[in-house]
Amino acid sequence: MRPWTCCSALCWPGHSWESRAPTRPGKEIRGRRSRTHRRRGDHRRVGQAEPARRLRSDQRGTVPGSARPSLAGSALPRRCQRCRHPQAHDQAGLAVRKGDRLPERRAQGGPQPHEPPDRNPGSSRDQPGRHRLSGGRGPHLPRPGQRTSPGHASADDRQPQPRRGGDLTGTRPEPARPGGGPLRVTRLRVYPVKGTRGIDLEAMEFDQLGPRFDRRWMIVTPDGEFVSQRGTPQLATIRPRLANGSLALGAPGAETLTVPVDPGGGSSVSVRIHGTAADARTVGAEADAWLSSVLGGEFRLVFMRNQDARATDPEYAAGHRVGFADGFPVLLVSESSVDELSRRVGRPLPVERFRPNIVVTGDSPHDEDRWQRFVIAELAFEGVKLCARCKVTTVDQDSGVRDPASEPLRTLASYRRIESHVYFGVNVVHSGRGRIAVGDTVDVLERGYIPGRQ
Repeated sequence: MRPWTCCSALCWPGHSWESRAPTRPGKEIRGRRSRTHRRRGDHRRVGQAEPARRLRSDQRGTVPGSARPSLAGSALPRRCQRCRHPQAHDQAGLAVRKGDRLPERRAQGGPQPHEPPDRNPGSSRDQPGRHRLSGGRGPHLPRPGQRTSPGHASADDRQPQPRRGGDLTGTRPEPARPGGGPLRVTRLRVYPVKGTRGIDLEAMEFDQLGPRFDRRWMIVTPDGEFVSQRGTPQLATIRPRLANGSLALGAPGAETLTVPVDPGGGSSVSVRIHGTAADARTVGAEADAWLSSVLGGEFRLVFMRNQDARATDPEYAAGHRVGFADGFPVLLVSESSVDELSRRVGRPLPVERFRPNIVVTGDSPHDEDRWQRFVIAELAFEGVKLCARCKVTTVDQDSGVRDPASEPLRTLASYRRIESHVYFGVNVVHSGRGRIAVGDTVDVLERGYIPGRQ
């Protein structure tokens, strides 16, 4: 058996205790007095207190509310029952097994003398909030800065632990407060050319692929591999504009390029997005030359027709289609989530860093993580997957320069991470066609668990 060491330096010098398996009624527990010196009737039984050993005055510890240490407690001594000083264990730097409780906590759900302790600490029975995102402060967790002793952590106090496989863990996002006012759309953005700067809209039209004109063009290498700000951050300096049935592209030090919204001609090419093949059409040699000059390499501009749309991942959103977006047609974030991240980073962060399509108000940070079904202006939406973030969030969307401190991704990883993925915002699909506008009310119909990457 592995010995458990009490806070001997602070309470009982030289004292140690061995972890033992529970004994049967009437079975003796060794370690107090040798067998030859045991008096009749002096057998410790389950549920009975053991007579206190006399201690020298310099060995006696202080127990709150008691002049001398009490030995009454569980007959299942998982740790030294003499010590009721969680602070002493903390100060001595001694490990406390998860699931262990001090005797005074047993009335609140700990193992009773007649039942064995939980042999599987950290099970789902002990973790009501696990598999949820860390973000807003849940009601069962301490407030920031509040210290909780490991020895006093009850089942409702403990931080949920991560589980392999894609579920996220942490605090429960708090639902929006009933008196906090309605949720509303505050910004709408489309990104006509994947990876380039976005365009703010007052109203957004939705077709079968998502927001109209969103990520219908894409820049690729000569062999068809898509280009993004992950490897080419200067894409953020290309400014698209939609007007008069055409797409205009501008960049610092370059003339404006104009191409038709519906190229019509062009040859069919195969392109790849994160290893997945897709069909596209070339735009023309003039566009290719303009991009190559601006970005300093050999690049091509391609367009996706409706009939070439890609299917979304059936594990999350079967039956939906998408253009050149990474996986889903719509990304939604809330201002309160951005504000919370800005507070943690220590400076204001522009929402453009996260390249959302829909930005909404919200009373609680990351409440959108649980919006399974909601409606905006009679257009139905469904949250299907939390958005895994990458180093694009570190790129200044005005200058195309990466943050030298890797913010805000570094801070996100401290409270929005599971294994190798960091999450912020929620991927959304819609049903049918429609139109939404800035100022529209968001009606959340159903809140619940939304998965991350699996």
